[in-house]
Amino acid sequence: MNRKWIVFIILLSIVVWAPSLYAFDFGVNIENNSSFSSKEGEGFLQEDTAHLWLKLPMGESWVFNLSLMGTLNNDSDKPVFYGDIETLSLKGTFPHLENGANLFSLEMGRFFHKEFSGYVFAHRMDGLRMEFGYPSSTLQIALGYTGLLNKYTTSLVMSKLDALDDLDKEKLFAPKRFIGTLSWNFPELFARQNLNFSVLVNEDLRHLFGDVIKEGKETFDPASGGLVDTQYFGIGLDGPVTSSIFYTAFFYLGTGRMLTFVPDSQSNTGEAYLYKNILAGLGGVSFRYYLQEFFQSVASIQILYATGDSDSISYIEGNTSGTCAMFLPISGQTLGTAFQPKTSNLLAVELGYSLKPFSSVKGFILESLQAGAKLTPFFKANKGAMSEGEIDPSAGAGYVGTDIAVYGNLRPFSDLGLGIALGFFVPSNSAFLPGKDDPIMYGQFVFSFSF
Repeated sequence: MNRKWIVFIILLSIVVWAPSLYAFDFGVNIENNSSFSSKEGEGFLQEDTAHLWLKLPMGESWVFNLSLMGTLNNDSDKPVFYGDIETLSLKGTFPHLENGANLFSLEMGRFFHKEFSGYVFAHRMDGLRMEFGYPSSTLQIALGYTGLLNKYTTSLVMSKLDALDDLDKEKLFAPKRFIGTLSWNFPELFARQNLNFSVLVNEDLRHLFGDVIKEGKETFDPASGGLVDTQYFGIGLDGPVTSSIFYTAFFYLGTGRMLTFVPDSQSNTGEAYLYKNILAGLGGVSFRYYLQEFFQSVASIQILYATGDSDSISYIEGNTSGTCAMFLPISGQTLGTAFQPKTSNLLAVELGYSLKPFSSVKGFILESLQAGAKLTPFFKANKGAMSEGEIDPSAGAGYVGTDIAVYGNLRPFSDLGLGIALGFFVPSNSAFLPGKDDPIMYGQFVFSFSF
């Protein structure tokens, strides 16, 4: 391109966007995360992470968002230093569209996205997100791709090939998956109750970029695997019971397919790889009681149930016959502190309590201090594997152990935060493999500041 045209385009861009540049905002956040776990293979870990973020208005409707991160750590399973683009998106908001939604927003690029429960999918992706706001509901559609994310900043492991790549230090990027979500929210539909519907599609795209085991192969291959595709159909309800008691309830039906090595009468060896259906479920309910006048106390109880598969020998592609009944989250939040199994073949009951003991002392440096405790008994929902490899797959449903944790958070200034957590997991010997049933002690200290 002619240099004159390049100069002209740059000058034109400055003229167009200069009026809004004064409104841009940026900052830096530094975080130190130090933790210790007595669990085998973990020990003392330390991460120092810097986040650089920028928010730049571009005209009346558009905003450019950028967030970069870099981490120094001593984890032998990760590079000493790694980084990634956390957010890189252009978002436009358009109110009062003619013959359309009351409010429409469009975001393109890299962004964080989650479904309403947070237990099935809560992750970053590259793609497109649209939101249509109507007087009585909000419709959201998001489409994304995960294969350009740095694998060390993700938690996407759903197949055997995903797990192998996660262990391979020459592999940099996260699993290549297409994520599609559709959610419909009806706020205060009746009696201040909010109703949510959600559909998620997770399509494994690995076969487009490399070799996978093809259906019909007649010999077992321990060093490879197939595709894991899943779909989720969810409904949720939340709102107040009284002025101080609130609840959340949800259910997800999980479907899909998984490659399984099973007996096959049509095979020359008597066995073959065949795709088997997935049919599973995840449900949860929680109650929160707010007692503001007593040191801003919050008491809570949460129950989480995820189906398991009785013939599964491992969490990753462990189905051995018939339909797989194990619920497989894409990447979501978990319960526990020292022990944090994924929401799969699990029944957990979390009892929590927190308060701010100095909330009434205005201006005191400890005014924002929040202290709390959690007690979480874990149970195995069915015979078969759980996400933790120390669990015995052949053990039946029953008690796994209890996670006990205390924590404290303090923000003495708006740009300074401190956090500490101590956890202890007491296992049930009958649920674990021999020699893998030691108690787990865990401690974490987080220090962050921004400018």
